[in-house]
Amino acid sequence: MNKLLIVFILLLLSFYSCKKGKDSEKDPCSVLINGTYQFPTIPAHDTMSSGEIVEYINLPKDICSCISTDGLVETCCNYPDIELYLVAGPVGYPSGYQLLAQHFRGIVELESRKDEVESLLNKYKSIDTSQIYGWKTFFLELTIGRDSTISHSINEQRKALVGYLMANYLIKQKLNKYFGVYMTEGTIYAMARIMYGAKFKPLIDDYAVNDKIQALIENDYYFNDNQVVNTIDSLANIYLLIK
Repeated sequence: MNKLLIVFILLLLSFYSCKKGKDSEKDPCSVLINGTYQFPTIPAHDTMSSGEIVEYINLPKDICSCISTDGLVETCCNYPDIELYLVAGPVGYPSGYQLLAQHFRGIVELESRKDEVESLLNKYKSIDTSQIYGWKTFFLELTIGRDSTISHSINEQRKALVGYLMANYLIKQKLNKYFGVYMTEGTIYAMARIMYGAKFKPLIDDYAVNDKIQALIENDYYFNDNQVVNTIDSLANIYLLIK
């Protein structure tokens, strides 16, 4: 009887010990605020190298495994000084985007998420384009135009994305007199990329014979060329009408 009691006590102690051990393990995503990673501020007078700074503000690997896709999209849009990477691209802004992807694992993680399209769509729908067009919005439009977004999307999602891009494009057109053609740059690029990825035949036919359309889709060039802009505008309207 005493032996059974001892065994029971030992099992009980073992159970509580395991439970305490599990409870003490910190959830890496407990540091998120509203599901979004908060980038650390670089200390004043720091002596870190550029490579160390990149890693210091990088998204921790353990957070990649637990952050939601909505939180990941918001986190990517909040990357510090994102414009410095985009303008540093050797061949247009898309190459700047790839440069950022090489230094920030959040983008790589986002590209691996099969549900990224819905999160990107929800984020884009929430943007107020009647305000000044900023780098975060431009970054989001570049993100929408990526190959991974298109490959992870179904026809209805692609139509929804082009629909919201077109709606924002029309708003931006009215504001061009205040902010210039650069307001519509990312929108034109993203619409063209989605239609190209969807193998929309009228665009594919133009791509085959028009060097400027090719340059727009590949490197975000000629976004301010009236003929190119009008072509993408017209094709997007046709694309949205097709069932």
